[in-house]
Amino acid sequence: MKIATFNANSIRSRLPILLQWMDRHQPDVLGIQETKVQDADFPREAIESAGWHTVFKGEKSYNGVALICKTEPKDVKFGFDDGGPSDETRLVRAVVDGVSIVNTYVPQGRAIDHVMYKYKLSWYARLKSCLDRSMHPVNRWPGLVTSTLPWSRSMCRTLKATRTIPVTMLMHMMPFWRSVPLDLRMSSENTIQARSCILFSTIACRMR
Repeated sequence: MKIATFNANSIRSRLPILLQWMDRHQPDVLGIQETKVQDADFPREAIESAGWHTVFKGEKSYNGVALICKTEPKDVKFGFDDGGPSDETRLVRAVVDGVSIVNTYVPQGRAIDHVMYKYKLSWYARLKSCLDRSMHPVNRWPGLVTSTLPWSRSMCRTLKATRTIPVTMLMHMMPFWRSVPLDLRMSSENTIQARSCILFSTIACRMR
């Protein structure tokens, strides 16, 4: 299975590059963050006419998450269901070809003494609780962590217990962004036997 993640910073502005990249690389799942468009204006028709399935939740000018898949995603859920703010435009969960996909647009923490930093930490705590409730524990961990955020120990234990691969990679959409596509092969012949994959928003890097 080939899984990629992309912080679009406006999906409508990136759509031609997005469709070209997908046609060339044929990912099974693409998680997008910062779509920055309300649902009525999401370019669903253009994506589906190119042969892809998509689910999305967004708002005007801010946030927004989406999944674009080769096959139709199942059991789609947006946001948290813990009684707090739902944050539907920051979190989408779905099952694609038997693999649980979690796509997140994590709040920016800003300075460590800023109120948004506390909000970010609480958001991670809510995400951990969400994974604890929704993912079934397994006995082994494939040992693959690509590029991780500063996890708390409890979050690491949750990811390992549920055999979830964290991904914080940016795929190449624009010429000045660093290219780091991710290709996960999940088969009986491979040691990578992940049951789920979590996609985190990334920060674009200027190429030197």
